[in-house]
Amino acid sequence: MLLLRLFKLEQALAELTPKERTYQWHLLEEKYMPWRKYDADDFFDRGGFWYHKLHIYLYPFYYINYTLTTMGAMEFKKKYAEDKAAAWQDYLNLCKTGGSRSYLETLRYANLSNPFEAGSVARACGYAEDILLKQIAEQAQNV
Repeated sequence: MLLLRLFKLEQALAELTPKERTYQWHLLEEKYMPWRKYDADDFFDRGGFWYHKLHIYLYPFYYINYTLTTMGAMEFKKKYAEDKAAAWQDYLNLCKTGGSRSYLETLRYANLSNPFEAGSVARACGYAEDILLKQIAEQAQNV
């Protein structure tokens, strides 16, 4: 979810004032990183930490790319758990494209979902969520 929020922030950067961008980062930190405290630095406390994230300035669409590739990796993790040989073949197919196809063609060639279709985030992240929830439940039983 944090990656999707960062993706949305990245999309909106061009339309926001610097003060609004800083406030949006502050909201992200409040929600997803509440342990971060900047008692000694008012600028960081208002959300200024994002200014040191140079990839936001230097590499447009960084978070978009990061989010899309993470979804593919999560899908491969599930495939690997279900059928190692098929997952490996799909991964080899992905590597064999070597940048010769468009993004969506590469996904099809590797039997990966189109992340722009409805329900794709839930499908890609569902397996990882299941693993995480299982681990949390196991830890709770061991306490």
